[in-house]
Amino acid sequence: MKPLISFAPVRWVRAALRATVGEINYRPPRWLAGTGKALAAHPKRAFGVVASLAVLGTAGWYGWQWWEAHKPQPTVRVVMRDVEVNVIPPAVAAVDANGKLKMHEVVVRFSDSAAPVDQVGKEVTAGVELVPALEGVWQWSDDKTLTFLPRYEWPAGQQFELGFGDGFFPPKVAGS
Repeated sequence: MKPLISFAPVRWVRAALRATVGEINYRPPRWLAGTGKALAAHPKRAFGVVASLAVLGTAGWYGWQWWEAHKPQPTVRVVMRDVEVNVIPPAVAAVDANGKLKMHEVVVRFSDSAAPVDQVGKEVTAGVELVPALEGVWQWSDDKTLTFLPRYEWPAGQQFELGFGDGFFPPKVAGS
């Protein structure tokens, strides 16, 4: 049996390593050297050990797959809430002491928490619609209050419809 070092690819790798990082000497631990000798001395026993380890490994893998598919799952209880809506119309625009027009907002109040938690205090950019459209800013003031401040004055005598898109409310709010 030829030593491993005499194979050409091994010599090339060894030469490349020596050129890049210097001389490397490795001596395996006693148990590893002893294991190799024992495997060579008792090939039938070695095959039995390897086969047993393969069977145990395969059984362990299938057991893990079964467990992942059948492990107990926590019970998730979802309570749907009916939320009532109250729209408070805006007051008539007024002129302040500086002669500047002060816009009033429309306030949409919900009977229970309706805002996604991460949206409270932030501008709403999608999911709410005012028909006919009016330029302005929608914002959640708190978890129960949605406000709209128009950029320009509300048109006199105009009726508006308010609509909410799919996914605007959290899933626990009924009707969303």
